[in-house]
Amino acid sequence: MSSTTTEQEIALYSYWRSTASWRVRIVLNLKKIKFEYKEINLLKGEQKTEEFLSINPNGRIPTLKYGDHYISEVIFIYFSKISSHLQLLNFLKKLLKEKMFYQKIH
Repeated sequence: MSSTTTEQEIALYSYWRSTASWRVRIVLNLKKIKFEYKEINLLKGEQKTEEFLSINPNGRIPTLKYGDHYISEVIFIYFSKISSHLQLLNFLKKLLKEKMFYQKIH
């Protein structure tokens, strides 16, 4: 991975019926922040798979991937204050320093 994170390294693990996921997708789209959508089908129990639990040990969506790090749940409330892609990257870097991310278990 390069030393600078680009918008292509942002992925959102989400489910279309989840209202929490809706809010995150809406904010990302309104702010014109590009991300890769990764569907986690709650009805099929995909949030309980070993693969997803290695990403988010709580098994909850939405979960945002930023580089090799993952963030979930109420942190997305702060997104409403972010007005640009650069601010999002700076915000996520700050969270990394504060250890607010999950790190994927290998």
